[in-house]
Amino acid sequence: MVGAAVAFCSLADNVTDKGYEVLNVWGTIIINDGNSMLTKGQIVSDDDQLFSDRESRFKIKKESKALTLRLTGKSSVKELIEKVPNKYENVITNIQKNLRKARRANHDVYGVVTMETELDSLELSENEGFVLCEEDSIGNLNVIFIRHGMEQPQMYTLDANMYIYLLKMAIITAQGYDYAYNAETSSIYAVLWKPLEKFFKPGDTILMQIPESLSGFVMDEIPLNSDLRMQDVYNIFNMSETEY
Repeated sequence: MVGAAVAFCSLADNVTDKGYEVLNVWGTIIINDGNSMLTKGQIVSDDDQLFSDRESRFKIKKESKALTLRLTGKSSVKELIEKVPNKYENVITNIQKNLRKARRANHDVYGVVTMETELDSLELSENEGFVLCEEDSIGNLNVIFIRHGMEQPQMYTLDANMYIYLLKMAIITAQGYDYAYNAETSSIYAVLWKPLEKFFKPGDTILMQIPESLSGFVMDEIPLNSDLRMQDVYNIFNMSETEY
């Protein structure tokens, strides 16, 4: 089975004869039936033939737009691109509309929490922090966090509307779509991380643990804005990260 996934972009803009820059490769992909492997930084064209004996992924870029493709078996770059559906564009638009309404009604509320069992054994060094995200019994997401130098952990609560947004983005991301990593369509940083900016500093190492339902996010790649991603500001160690 050959699958594909797309960022929030027009496929017509991406399908050209000028080629695409390979931004990243996950797995082993052979190009043009030779002995050479697809590598980061390589330029591929529509007619290039790709092969992988197990599911692999690679991300290509055309101008400012990114496209992540999944490959199992043999296919040309053009065939992979043409298989990409655009069915999530309206879904994302509606989610973001509802999210803006929810954010206007949301207030930052922080509270000191009792030291949790998960935090008891932590011995944080300078410039280190820990973030624990846990769903509560009424459908909110509690973000419990502590940084070296803080006497006690604190907690920030995402209401159910914002948590549902994260869950929907996680489902879409699990299918390979790049909305979560596109600065134009992702609000994940604003929802989950922006409230913590005042407590953490650039360059911090942050250990994090999130619910399994959100574990598909590659937090390093979450955009802060059009220029920066999480990995450009923090050293993220996602204790829940799914291996591919």
